[in-house]
Amino acid sequence: MSNGDHKDEKIDNSPHVKGFNFKDPRIMDGKWIHEPNRDMIRDLFRLLAICHTCIAEIDENEKVSYEAESPDEAAFVIAARELGFEFYKRSLATIIVRERDPSQNVVEKR
Repeated sequence: MSNGDHKDEKIDNSPHVKGFNFKDPRIMDGKWIHEPNRDMIRDLFRLLAICHTCIAEIDENEKVSYEAESPDEAAFVIAARELGFEFYKRSLATIIVRERDPSQNVVEKR
């Protein structure tokens, strides 16, 4: 700061994700597992990852983007992904969600 000017400093060094601007240190980076109601939190994140009509588009680097009916629907799916529950693909019979287990790497759930 110089001459009394105020500059906003970016507190968090994580990259910006379009559609996701939520930061809560209690649940970010898998820390939700330490909360007393962790089972309910896990279930909520799973619901956000599977209860929608989004279409997952996977590029050659396995990066997933979503086609959604509305910005709100996309925001829920992106939030689930950023919190460790990535909707990966859907068929007529299955939905695949990649869950980031705080004690392991990535676990795929069907």
